Amino acid sequence: MGAALAIHHARAGNPTALLGTAFDTAIVDALRAGRPHPALGVSLPGDVECRDDQTWDDVLSKAEVVLVAVSSSGLGDVVSNIAGRVRSDAIWAVATKGWDEVLLRPPSAIIADASSAAPATSSASGSAALA
Repeated sequence: MGAALAIHHARAGNPTALLGTAFDTAIVDALRAGRPHPALGVSLPGDVECRDDQTWDDVLSKAEVVLVAVSSSGLGDVVSNIAGRVRSDAIWAVATKGWDEVLLRPPSAIIADASSAAPATSSASGSAALA
């Protein structure tokens, strides 16, 4: 989900970095080597920077917009991991499906709970059922 959104963001002319989690090592390795995304079969535009989870700090500290695109079950961990490294005036955008499975919080509440400031948040989430 993150790679697809990064491609569109970059094609719109925005500076873009794709930050892979610890679960994305094979994807990050492929994209850095110029190979297509293993699941999507598409390559990143050349101006999209691809980072592993150990090299996020300088990107996060400068980002005006932070788009988090992970599964809802991993959202809390990712947000807790990055919240202290994101600018206090950054806009958070979340693309996920569902809510916090334990505390039943929406994505915006997960971010607000992890951030020292009340972030500007945009959230796109949906249910698992299709009509």
